[in-house]
Amino acid sequence: MSEVELKIKIDGHEVEVRGKKEDVIELLAKAIDYISQFREKAAPKEMVGREEEEYEAELTDIPPPFEITSKDAMTTILKKLFSTTWASKPRTLKEVLDALASMGLHYPKSTIAVSLARLVKKNVIRRMKSRENIYLYMPLIPPRPEEIKETL
Repeated sequence: MSEVELKIKIDGHEVEVRGKKEDVIELLAKAIDYISQFREKAAPKEMVGREEEEYEAELTDIPPPFEITSKDAMTTILKKLFSTTWASKPRTLKEVLDALASMGLHYPKSTIAVSLARLVKKNVIRRMKSRENIYLYMPLIPPRPEEIKETL
């Protein structure tokens, strides 16, 4: 008898099966039954809800578009960023870097950190320390969607 090797990837899980052809076929039949029973037990509404929540969380990490000119200083760009709805929850330095990178602005971490520190000193934004000892930044006055629409 010949030995068969098979790799299967289902819902992010990968299984590798090796053995005699008959044994592999028998195992696959049992696995397919098990997977179908598992999927029936899992409530589709819960799965869809989780996917929607993850999608909405990703959307909140993307800042809304705002106008930037080539002459704008980093502090000006950060002021504009923190005046959008993106800043409605406290953000880490990494999140600020990712938001700027999503707009095509790639700056060193130290440049952004210094600019954020300057805005903190000018009382434009607030810096807090989380329980994990990570600094979080947010505007002193949270932005309102109505005000943002008027400025754009």
